[in-house]
Parts: sequence; structure tokens; C-alpha cells
Amino acid sequence: MECDILDTLEQVGYDGPLQNEETLVKACENGLSSPDYVNLCIWLVTRLKPLCDLEESITSGVGDTDGLQFEMSGLLKELQCPYQGLVSGILQEGLKTKKEYLQLACMYLSSLTSKPCCL
Repeated sequence: MECDILDTLEQVGYDGPLQNEETLVKACENGLSSPDYVNLCIWLVTRLKPLCDLEESITSGVGDTDGLQFEMSGLLKELQCPYQGLVSGILQEGLKTKKEYLQLACMYLSSLTSKPCCL
């Protein structure tokens, strides 16, 4: 999954710090406490917003986990994420694993590229 995400990030012009597997995995292990992971999500959503005519956005910062979870859940709903566990999980108990954070990034990427999610 990591390689698919990295390939797609390159295709969409991402030039941030999560351009290799090691840094991406580390950021996903730290989840919403990782500034790099949060900034990746903000970067993706900023590009998604005009393409998908989204009302939701990410305005919360790294220190506001509750705000981030609420906004990200709203975005997943607005994007009609078919993975209900991801949508409800982020609000109910928060995402806990590297895999879940990779899935979240993958969901945003699949919405951006109109390619199937690599879940």
C-alpha cells in the first residue's frame, strides 16, 4: 500500500517531506500527532476542495486531535467514503494503526485521482 501511495503522491505533484516509504510509514505510525501527516492531509484536501466542490476542509492544527478527527470524518462523509469503518472509526475511538492512517491518505488520494482506493 505504501508504494501505491508514494507513486500516486508523485503523480499529483506532492513535494513535501513524505516522499519515501520510511518517512511515510513513520508519519502514519504517529498519525494525527505527526505534523507531516497532518500537513499531507491538508495538502490533499486543499487540492480536492475545488475539484469535488467540497464544503468541508481541514482547519485544525496538529495539537487539536478532536477537531482534526471531526473535520476528517466530515470530509470522508462528503466524499461518500464507502469504508464505513474508516468514517465512524475516526470519530468514535480515533484511528489507531499505521494501516488506518495509510487508508485515510489513500482515500483522499483516490478521490483526487479518481482511481480506486488502495485499501
